[in-house]
Amino acid sequence: MGRILVVVGILIMLVGVLRMNSRALGGPPAHPGDFGSRRTDRQVRTEVHRGLPEFLAFVGTGFCVLLAGAYIGRNREE
Repeated sequence: MGRILVVVGILIMLVGVLRMNSRALGGPPAHPGDFGSRRTDRQVRTEVHRGLPEFLAFVGTGFCVLLAGAYIGRNREE
């Protein structure tokens, strides 16, 4: 059970990181060679700041699940 919780915790944290990366990247550009369609630094920072609470919720939950799994796994070994 402990190992399963550790893996689930890692997966939850991975989802949080990937969602934050998708916010920062903003998807593929409409015209890859056209620099006029790219987002500005300010737009990227604003979007990342908006996603920070969601990111912290995912990563915090994943870390707590990971710790719970490690605790359960340690207690079962004793």
